[in-house]
Amino acid sequence: MFYILIAIQLVIYSIGLIINTSNPSGGLAVPVKVILSLSFVLAALLIRHFNRTKVYTKYVAIGMSLCFIGDLINSDVIPGVGIIGSIVFFALAHVSFILAYAKTVKKHGLTIFCKYSYIFMALYWAITILLWGLLVFPKDKSFMSYGVLAYGLWVSTMAAFSWSLVRIHKKYLLVAAGAFMFVISDLFLAVTGIGGITVHFRDAVIWATYILGLMGIIYAGHFITESQQDKSI
Repeated sequence: MFYILIAIQLVIYSIGLIINTSNPSGGLAVPVKVILSLSFVLAALLIRHFNRTKVYTKYVAIGMSLCFIGDLINSDVIPGVGIIGSIVFFALAHVSFILAYAKTVKKHGLTIFCKYSYIFMALYWAITILLWGLLVFPKDKSFMSYGVLAYGLWVSTMAAFSWSLVRIHKKYLLVAAGAFMFVISDLFLAVTGIGGITVHFRDAVIWATYILGLMGIIYAGHFITESQQDKSI
């Protein structure tokens, strides 16, 4: 069933690109964005329903619901809140994702604080700070620019902690890959938005990386069983 849902989501994204080819940014229409985001909420809730014994699915469902609110704000379906409001909801979503990682590894007697998390946190933070310093800060030295950096570092932290799951089973690389897509999406949004770098099909790329990120984090809750353990990585 979930493979079918994944296929439907990819079809919706493709249709959104086709019907909006006149947009130079390759942007998706607001209804397409809302439907796509809602479909991931549905996926997260269904996975939670069929995998109630997995604490991971509970916090991922909460996180995706918060992402959905952020998407509604960004699409102006919820007006008058602004970018700060959407950042707050996405930041809270990442808190929920980190809780999903922490609760999962704890069940196996582990913690999210490990060498893998530290290595990738250093890497992701370095990339984020470097790109912000070179491409974003020179164009915007306002308080908002520092807020963008803080959010980028928080997304990087979420992605780094996802590597703690790999000690349970190598299949959790799916989560780490999805979380990294969040980092890519956020950095791409910052350097092409505030940084002013012109990229064709900008919005399409942002949503493509966002969708891949959500898929990795959400569907891992269904495709990886709790009994699977392989600490060889």
